[in-house]
Amino acid sequence: MGQFEFEISPDENLIRMHCVGEFTIEELIAHTVRVNEHPDFRPGMDTLGDYREAQWIGDPGAITEYVEHTASLEKIRGNCKWAVLTRDESDQRLIGLFDLVNKRRGIQIETRAFDTEKAAHEWLGH
Repeated sequence: MGQFEFEISPDENLIRMHCVGEFTIEELIAHTVRVNEHPDFRPGMDTLGDYREAQWIGDPGAITEYVEHTASLEKIRGNCKWAVLTRDESDQRLIGLFDLVNKRRGIQIETRAFDTEKAAHEWLGH
């Protein structure tokens, strides 16, 4: 079971997420719901997710389930960016595929993978 933590910085308009251990799509979805329910959350906040110490477990087809969830999140999150810190090139390709599927579906949440926090912050504009 993955351990998810998050911090919301209203001044930066940023959500910082961190995951450690193995996690499933269902756990990730439950975590995003908790973030949305936090009193400091505001639509349009960008997200910096650190998954360098995490490993997604499950069927690759489950990515479709998360795309569906993201479509519903778009109504709550609004136009925003998700920067994802990953461990390796394989994870970066998975995030790239996720972003491509989102774009094809017309989902306006832009997602990119990074291997350094500095590059992620630069892309987010923070």
